[in-house]
Amino acid sequence: MLERVKEESRKRGEPFKKTLNDLLRLAVSIEKASLPVKPFKVRPFQNTGYNPGFNFDCIGELLDQLEGPFRR
Repeated sequence: MLERVKEESRKRGEPFKKTLNDLLRLAVSIEKASLPVKPFKVRPFQNTGYNPGFNFDCIGELLDQLEGPFRR
């Protein structure tokens, strides 16, 4: 493998390090492009187990009920 990179470097007329970096970038980009991407799906959750008497519409009231009036 090393000899192939050296040969490619000579063909391009570039330094070995630049050729190696270019080939590595190319390999990584090909690998990323070929990976299948699974679509993200949001699954809704039905929450029916909350305690009655708590108002989840007003955060301030909820904090007062849970932590008391001295929460600030």
